[in-house]
Amino acid sequence: MKNSLLAMLALCGATAFTMPSWAQVEDPTLTFADPDLDAIKEGAKEVYYVYHVGTGHFMTSGNGNGLNHGWGTDLVVAEQGREVTLTYGKDYELSARDKSDAEYSDAASFRLSMMDAPSNGGFHEIFLRQADLSICVDHNKQGHILWDIMPAGDGLYNIRLNYDDPIYGGITGNPLYTNTLMGVNYTGGAWLNYVSPLIVPGSAGYENAGLFERNANFCLIARNRIYAVVDNSQFYYRPFTTTNFVAGKS
Repeated sequence: MKNSLLAMLALCGATAFTMPSWAQVEDPTLTFADPDLDAIKEGAKEVYYVYHVGTGHFMTSGNGNGLNHGWGTDLVVAEQGREVTLTYGKDYELSARDKSDAEYSDAASFRLSMMDAPSNGGFHEIFLRQADLSICVDHNKQGHILWDIMPAGDGLYNIRLNYDDPIYGGITGNPLYTNTLMGVNYTGGAWLNYVSPLIVPGSAGYENAGLFERNANFCLIARNRIYAVVDNSQFYYRPFTTTNFVAGKS
């Protein structure tokens, strides 16, 4: 499978359960999902799981190792994923600010919402947390909730913070934020578990052995294709650990 520079999304949608060790079932047969990004731009909502190719894990909420937040709302990758709802529109926080505000933005792009993740304020958009440039899943009034989803070929997708973000987007011309992508860091011979919003090619953890190409690949997987039937009533999520992953759309 071709590895691209950033994030390959895996489109899926449904509640996941951890498969018990005694359950002997075969992997489901999957095919790549083909999200209708144009339809989403016109108002459709689509629900997926987002699969990270390098780690073989799915996006979910949790505690990022090394972030030391302890809230359980960091955007991480793990064997058990949560649904991600894709919508399109403006950043309803930044677009509501006064036009003189440095963070005001009228831009529109994709919003990724983890509706069943923990949230103190009842909001679920994935957003960039400015205090430490991490990603959390419980947006409230912070803003910076827009993400560009870019087809990268071979069923892969790259994800980046919206190019028109007034502080962290490529439009700023700031070399720290230009050409950055969402991904997962590989350091000390192991993957971290949290998703980083502003990975720069050639930076520490991404420059050797093609690791940068793997850390930012995501693919979109449809909800009803990542389950294996154990009996007539129960479905268990079967984790995938290979980069040779094929995703299916329902």
